Amino acid sequence: MGPVEGPWRLLASSLKRTLPVALAVSLLTAGCAGGVSAPGDESTDVGDTSSASVTESISLMPAGPLALLAAEYWAPGESTDDIATVRVGGCDGTSTCPAFAIVTGADAAANGDDDPYLGDGIGCPGGDGLEAVSGTEVSSEPAVVAGADATLETFRITCADSAGNELALTQRQWRVESPDGPVIVVDRWSFEGLSERLADGQWVADGQ
Repeated sequence: MGPVEGPWRLLASSLKRTLPVALAVSLLTAGCAGGVSAPGDESTDVGDTSSASVTESISLMPAGPLALLAAEYWAPGESTDDIATVRVGGCDGTSTCPAFAIVTGADAAANGDDDPYLGDGIGCPGGDGLEAVSGTEVSSEPAVVAGADATLETFRITCADSAGNELALTQRQWRVESPDGPVIVVDRWSFEGLSERLADGQWVADGQ
């Protein structure tokens, strides 16, 4: 089926031209309960539209092989053997919730060093049904995850749905060798402060 013309395509096009991803996410998560703050873009200064400072929890949140100091709006997401997710809390379940993924095991090992990880199931900003389908690396730099040397890659990602609607956005991806094997952290929702929280995280012993 070819691309569908209409309000959705005009909205997606407008978002791409006029809004940073962080502000688009804020619009998409307006249905979340309890006034939960949406993630922000670390590299984008949105001035008066930015949310209040992130309030940190008093304990570490387990997320796959990592334990991270969680922002107030974080909540544990669905997890499988190889993929753990952290999402925005308070979503009503009727729309895609912003989330980032921690990929381990065979899935992480099989992903090429210069390739975006696409099969995480966390969806894309811009509308329900959008999934990452392709991407190209635009930068790579040293980083730290849980005290270990890592690589932070930035990709330009194309998301699409079954109707042929497409949206281009940025995906950040941290690669690191954990005590139990390779780990990839995938964020295409621009979670505020995620780099710092990953750097300050701790490795969780297997089985704990």
